[in-house]
Amino acid sequence: MFCHCDAGQLHFCSPMNVCCVLQDFGDIVQQFFEDSYFNNTLKLMMGFQWAVEYCINARFLAFFDDDYFVNIRNVVSMLKNVKPTEFSNTVIGYVWNNAMPFRIRYSKWYISLAEYPYRFFPPYVTAGSFFVPMMTAERLYAAMQFTKIIRFDDVFLGIVAWKLKTQLLHNPNLYFYQLPYDVFKYRKVVASHGFDDQEFLYKAWKEQTELDSNNNAH
Repeated sequence: MFCHCDAGQLHFCSPMNVCCVLQDFGDIVQQFFEDSYFNNTLKLMMGFQWAVEYCINARFLAFFDDDYFVNIRNVVSMLKNVKPTEFSNTVIGYVWNNAMPFRIRYSKWYISLAEYPYRFFPPYVTAGSFFVPMMTAERLYAAMQFTKIIRFDDVFLGIVAWKLKTQLLHNPNLYFYQLPYDVFKYRKVVASHGFDDQEFLYKAWKEQTELDSNNNAH
């Protein structure tokens, strides 16, 4: 599903385009607020809300930004290693530890003392690609209703996870930055950021999928 926000502003994704995609594929969730970088936390909560309400039979939730390469075979392999005893208290992603808030006022990532008064953020999984068992998602979404919203979605999720003492499982094959593409180096990659070019994304996906098919055939 694609989470989309619209507050009537003019942007490249017009209401007509959204309606066409929704009619063709039925895979858009939309709420009424401005789709901007600093509203990503609202979009995160929207995704959790929709999944918890309408995907109750799902075992895992997967969150990806639209500029990520994703290897589904490696995703499935990774999730198979999550123990059933971890389903109710786990988030899987690239875990960031000891991050400090930016206090430089003109930085894009500036956060005031009033918004977050502490020296360090709790550990969090970087936004863009992470996974949550449904049992954990239900607990996290409930706790989100009682947590002060801050503009950075990954930090917000980390704060909620910290409040619930949720364990964060680090996976080094999730790249929040763009790992330079190489057909063989990407064999273990679960997801990688930086694929803005749709043709290049398709090329990488096609090469990796064909290698997976060839390996299965042997």
